[in-house]
Amino acid sequence: YIDPREPWSTRQVKVEKKFKTYMDLRRHMESPYVYGIHAQKGSSHVTLKGNTISHHTIGILMNEGASFIIIEDNTIHHCRTGIWTWDNSEDTSATDVVIRNNRFSHNVFDGIDIRSSARRVKIVDNVFTHNGIKHIAFKESSRDGQIRNNKMNSAGYYAESMPYPGSSAISLHSLGASANVLVEHNFQAYQLEPTWDSNGLIVDLSANTGAIVRFNVFYRNM
Repeated sequence: YIDPREPWSTRQVKVEKKFKTYMDLRRHMESPYVYGIHAQKGSSHVTLKGNTISHHTIGILMNEGASFIIIEDNTIHHCRTGIWTWDNSEDTSATDVVIRNNRFSHNVFDGIDIRSSARRVKIVDNVFTHNGIKHIAFKESSRDGQIRNNKMNSAGYYAESMPYPGSSAISLHSLGASANVLVEHNFQAYQLEPTWDSNGLIVDLSANTGAIVRFNVFYRNM
């Protein structure tokens, strides 16, 4: 295993050698960035249902103030990231989003990555399996979210390739005060992190968040 305490400046060479195919795939998927579905610039009241999305950088991207988006009954696999909210300004990436009854599998990074001050995102009744790093990330001052009744199995296979190792199936990161994120009634198992801390769920760099984590099952993380 590659020691995660080693600085990335020297560890990267070892990562590139050990995970050459994976690192080449990441670069290929990001040059150029391509999206299966893109909701942007104030797009609102859109339903995305029953689609199969694969082999894109991002399966579904929401940014620049997309709102009132329903994403349901889709299958998203073999993308870099399944669903991503992102904005390169200080504005809100997306608001009032429901992500339900979808299946996420074999995505190179994460199943779902909610970031850039997203508001009121509900992630409910989804199935996640064999995603490369994490199943769900909720971060960067996003708030008023719900992660409920999801089933998550097996992730973290490429955690050694992270600049700051320590993979978690659910990551609540840099939320900010009064984020009010509810995580409940989820089942999660088999998060792999061979060199550092393996977590079913982590709350990191998030003071006074108001997050509630209750009535979940976290099983046999390694």
